[in-house]
Amino acid sequence: EDYNAAISASELFFGKATIADLITVSSMPEFHDIMNGVPTFDVEMADIDNNISIIDLLVDKAKAFSSKGEVKRLITAGGLYVNMEKVMDTEMKITSQNLLNNGYIFIRKGKKEFIKLNVLSLQNRVLSS
Repeated sequence: EDYNAAISASELFFGKATIADLITVSSMPEFHDIMNGVPTFDVEMADIDNNISIIDLLVDKAKAFSSKGEVKRLITAGGLYVNMEKVMDTEMKITSQNLLNNGYIFIRKGKKEFIKLNVLSLQNRVLSS
């Protein structure tokens, strides 16, 4: 199992992983170990339910980027991915359809920089308190 997790993780970070690979890895018990060292930011499910724009989510809510201009330039240059799929539109909305295993969104910036967004619902926060 550890070997398979390592192979899946290396495909995710260094290979040509697809959304299907990401879904598989995010459902593994080792997912949190695999993501160790990946910058992680918390966002609220309420924002996802309100169809927030990718730019507002990453800058205003997650604080994963310092400016909206930086995210817009990255999208325009073809260097931003949500769950391994290239973001083509600066007005892209993030919805519950973008959630992996009901709680994560995986962002790739360029070729090798990754960000994990933990999507917190009221229930998540009550359980973790």
